[in-house]
Amino acid sequence: MSEPLRLKTKNYLNGPDFHNQIVLSQQQGVLTPEAVKMYMLLSDRVSWKFKYRDEADRKDCISASHLRFLRYWRSYDPIKTRNAFAYFTQVIKMSMAEEWGRLHDKNMKMVRLDDLFNI
Repeated sequence: MSEPLRLKTKNYLNGPDFHNQIVLSQQQGVLTPEAVKMYMLLSDRVSWKFKYRDEADRKDCISASHLRFLRYWRSYDPIKTRNAFAYFTQVIKMSMAEEWGRLHDKNMKMVRLDDLFNI
């Protein structure tokens, strides 16, 4: 007898699994490799929702979101919400917007190396 067909899930990340991995990480005091992998997948997918001047800007924004995740993953409160997916999606979006603003700040002064070394 043949095996039944398994339908592919349309979601690239299972929200309850992500929540469970974050809670498990909080209990252990260290991020599980699975939680890191899920977060990296989420941040990569969210990054494609925005427009960037070039690929380096997108990668900088993703890196900023990874740093913020490493800084604040313990602050996720599973009692307030069981939706870690939404919580960390918002963390990613805020950190990417902040990094984009930092990268393209009109008031930021550019310094040429020629001016530094009087060449």
